[in-house]
Amino acid sequence: MKKYESLLIQLEKDKSSGSIDIAHKACNIFLTFADEMDECSEKNIYNELLKISTRIINTQPDMALIYNLVFGCIESFGKNGTTKDIVNYIDNFINSLNNSLNLITNHAVKIIKRAPTIGTISYSGSVKHFIMEYSKHNDSFQVIISESSPGDEGIHLAHELQLKNINLLLIPDSCWFIYGERCDAFVVGADAITEEFFINKAGSSVLALVARAFRRPFYVLGSKLKIMPKQVFQQGRVKRLTNEEWNPKIDDSIPYEAPMFERVPLELVTRIIAEDGMLTREMIMKKASMLSNLVELLKNI
Repeated sequence: MKKYESLLIQLEKDKSSGSIDIAHKACNIFLTFADEMDECSEKNIYNELLKISTRIINTQPDMALIYNLVFGCIESFGKNGTTKDIVNYIDNFINSLNNSLNLITNHAVKIIKRAPTIGTISYSGSVKHFIMEYSKHNDSFQVIISESSPGDEGIHLAHELQLKNINLLLIPDSCWFIYGERCDAFVVGADAITEEFFINKAGSSVLALVARAFRRPFYVLGSKLKIMPKQVFQQGRVKRLTNEEWNPKIDDSIPYEAPMFERVPLELVTRIIAEDGMLTREMIMKKASMLSNLVELLKNI
């Protein structure tokens, strides 16, 4: 088995990482692929590239970063038919991703003021980065995190923040209307942003409704790299956990569904904080229309 195939299997088993970490792992797969396939024919490289692209997308069908990454690798290789073009694209993609994270964090710290207690859900690299920076400017800061069933990504985030001595409180998903009033603001990440909705961990809509009920701002930290036309995201491709992955205690005879992601209407969002400060609906629509050709490319993957 080639190394990139082994890395791909590991990615397919990843149930808790945020979109930024997933994107970095996918970048490593493509870089390893480019190295191991460098001596192969252009046709073989292209066919194998489409295969691993399909598997990567199916691993994370709700993450726009993955679509941007996959489309970019395919288009880059198509220019000259060399793996060096894939490597160059990946290098630029990683630089953009890292710069994006820092820019979004800086804007978020300035925009989200006077919020001693912030509520969040799931595991987001952007949110984690923001919390770490925000805590430096607020001595009495606390973050309230829900467990984020069915994948328990919130527990994962809580463990990492605790190691950084962040004052936090972990709660069950069902308790937001008990603890929501304590929060001065709510902050979540985004796996994708479209003209009508953003996609994030299941339970994000509940958090948005809690924010509205208690008249608190609901912020989304979302890079422009996560904008995609809504047509890309087919309802039937929503990632779901199996019974064993979600809760082995459930009897197999009981009908169940465990979707990991959901669509949250943009009307519930106070502000999307991006690299330039704020991402407006007009900006999203303009970028999405520019990417409309990717919808056709997706049909071939």
